[in-house]
Amino acid sequence: MNWETLGNIYEGWKNLIFKDPAVEPIALERLSRCSECPVRTDGFCDSQKVGVASNPFEYQGIKRHAKGVYKGCGCVIEAKARCLECKCPLGKW
Repeated sequence: MNWETLGNIYEGWKNLIFKDPAVEPIALERLSRCSECPVRTDGFCDSQKVGVASNPFEYQGIKRHAKGVYKGCGCVIEAKARCLECKCPLGKW
């Protein structure tokens, strides 16, 4: 794990614990997209499940393709949705 990843984790949890009025509308929109995601298990983006990307996008510096099949990231969705630099592993946000 690198410093950027640790910073993103910190940002997400900080914004979850101390609600930021500028971040909450973005987080709620992201969470609505996650609500019926096939890789969601309880409150996690399940790294044991796969889903299909609907658009081409870049994730962690790697290009991903529309209709590509990708695993969940393993994150707690409530926190990750509040990290403004973070992206969904399926390109939903």
